[in-house]
Amino acid sequence: MIKKTNEERLKNLSERMLRNNPMRKKEIVKRVQKTKRRNKRKENKERLKEKMSNEVKQILLGSLMGDAWLQKGGKINGVFREEHGKEQREYLLWKAEKLKKYFGKYKVYVRKNKKVVITLKSHPILNKYYKILYKDNKKLIRGSKIIKELDGLGLAIWFMDDGYNYKQGGYILSMSKKHDIENQKKNLIRKFGLKCSINDNGIYIWKESNKIFEKLVKEHIHPQLNYKIK
Repeated sequence: MIKKTNEERLKNLSERMLRNNPMRKKEIVKRVQKTKRRNKRKENKERLKEKMSNEVKQILLGSLMGDAWLQKGGKINGVFREEHGKEQREYLLWKAEKLKKYFGKYKVYVRKNKKVVITLKSHPILNKYYKILYKDNKKLIRGSKIIKELDGLGLAIWFMDDGYNYKQGGYILSMSKKHDIENQKKNLIRKFGLKCSINDNGIYIWKESNKIFEKLVKEHIHPQLNYKIK
């Protein structure tokens, strides 16, 4: 309500000044934009004080290692989006409901190809992860830093998004971008004690580590994705 009142005041002030002196339009627009940016920065500081639960954090980070992406464009704050096929709609909406506890309302829409997309409200916390994962607006998955913050739930989300059981035994955490993959493998070994290596599909978790991996993720697997776990 306070934000709305401020915007109304700015609008009324601008209209009065324009009526009195139309030549000052550019100056007024600059002043209004500057005030809006200042108000947004203040709002961001307040929003960053909000406590994020570990559950929300793990779902967020696991998703960013998986199928989710962030957008900035001309916006001050990042926007979270994720897309899945209609077969995984329940899983995607489960995620959205969990993330709503911190980010607030979300939007859902279905593409012409029947894929389902969720979009969260923009939030300053996403800027931190945008800087880690993106360069020149391209997702590079420099995720070794994020792996350090994952627990079993975060690992399970990453696996449900972008993993599968391997026909020769073991599991794959697949990724289309191979940036930083060596460090990601090392951090999986250090953090979780998993034996793993890199192949053409991503990070291969050896079958010798199946029991360790399954113990970490099994309780967090969504019913719609039970087929992914052995």
